[in-house]
Amino acid sequence: MDIESLKNILRAGISKEEFLDSCANTKNDRKEPASIYDGSITPAAIFDELDINKDNKIDENEFNNLKNINKTDGENGSNILSEDDMNGLYNNISKKMEEYSNEFPEKAYQKAMDEGMDANTFLSSITFQITTLEGLIKLRQDSSDRIIKQIQGRIDDLVLKNNNTNQKLKEKYLESREKIEKLEKKSKTLEIQVQEDSENIENITHNIICLESEIKASGEDETNRDEVKSKNKELKKLNKTLNRFNSSYNNTIETQFEINSEIQSINLDKILDKIKSNDNSLKSKIELLEQNIETEENSAKQDIENYQSQINNLTAIQEYTVQKIQSEPVMSEYFDSDMETFSYDSKTLKEKWQKKAPWLSDGFYNKATEVSKRLGCDANVLLGLMMSESGLKSAAVNKSSGATGLIQFMPSTAKSLGTSTAALKQMSAEQQLTYVEKYLSNCKKSAGFKSGDKLNAGTMYTLVFLPAFAKREILAAKGDKYYNANAGLDVNRDGKISKEDLAQRVYKYMK
Repeated sequence: MDIESLKNILRAGISKEEFLDSCANTKNDRKEPASIYDGSITPAAIFDELDINKDNKIDENEFNNLKNINKTDGENGSNILSEDDMNGLYNNISKKMEEYSNEFPEKAYQKAMDEGMDANTFLSSITFQITTLEGLIKLRQDSSDRIIKQIQGRIDDLVLKNNNTNQKLKEKYLESREKIEKLEKKSKTLEIQVQEDSENIENITHNIICLESEIKASGEDETNRDEVKSKNKELKKLNKTLNRFNSSYNNTIETQFEINSEIQSINLDKILDKIKSNDNSLKSKIELLEQNIETEENSAKQDIENYQSQINNLTAIQEYTVQKIQSEPVMSEYFDSDMETFSYDSKTLKEKWQKKAPWLSDGFYNKATEVSKRLGCDANVLLGLMMSESGLKSAAVNKSSGATGLIQFMPSTAKSLGTSTAALKQMSAEQQLTYVEKYLSNCKKSAGFKSGDKLNAGTMYTLVFLPAFAKREILAAKGDKYYNANAGLDVNRDGKISKEDLAQRVYKYMK
């Protein structure tokens, strides 16, 4: 979400649930929920930074604290919510992250374990912080560009409004500035295209790596010949699409380079030097503003280097944590391959789970077995999945993402189901099962399964986080950034995150 959108939503008196729902309404609707591979500067993290007294509400004082981050707003420094206030807020979030980023990997990991944090949860936290810092780098650069543009505008005003400046020089300066602005606008458009192509290349490359791993895993098994043939056909199509985006990316980069070279060739500094040489008073004013530009450039550079340093440290912690997780013993074999033995007896289900979740009602167990039967999964798998996500607590809220409820509905997902995270939080576990079924049924259909198809634990887990890959056996593999960010899920340490690995995670909560 951009800063301007946040400024329009933030207000005194808003609750966390209202804020998260407003963010979901403002943001473009997504057809899929945030996956295990996603991360961003989440609205929940922003709210938690502002909510000093932790009462899940932004009161007047807390909102004024936000407006006071930038002391130069208006006459009294507190009468508007400015762009600099929002950038300051993001900077404060970044500083909070230094708790782990300045530690040695071993010490940071041990500290988290001593605080009772699960290794996989810690890995997710570190990955989230890395992604947030990457976002902060872009925000800081955008902020710097905006500040420098404002200062440059003041220089332009001084030149064009000065009566002592030669008219021809003015016209030449104005012509050059307009040409530069036009070229910069083109460059900005190309930058957006580069970003879009880059994201497409990343996603397609991820698909290719996973598909290649699946084909390799199929080996020479004759029974898989038709399936392998189909996958090779799909792989050929993906490679063709990848080549198209790579070509677009390279052409755009080349055009961008040509535009930047043209901007440099205009040499506005030479014209400006002539203008300054004719008026000492004007010269001193312009040079002061030029010093301000240089100061801002150095400040932005220092901030970005600091963010990058934190990213480097966190990446080392991330790698160490993955090694620790993968050194643990592999769990027992994949348990639900025989889908004909799925249980739909509510009494048996209750006997298995009541000690783990004594707050659940008989009505919940009755409904859970009916929902599982309609979805085509083992009822134990459904509860294992919800236990892994929320501890089977319908009011559970993830502080980092704002995800709420039994399967941690994102605000945008809740909205797409005709409800909200605030409403879900007030529901009982039995009531919330209606939305669990609705969501999983939609995902099952969009993934290409038939209504009567039975689903094992790995498929169920994938439907919650990555519906688009629900028919894939391999979800990520070494050589792609998605694997690196979630390598802790590679239970059997074979260099791939598969549905079988995810099933083991669900099974762990079913013991």
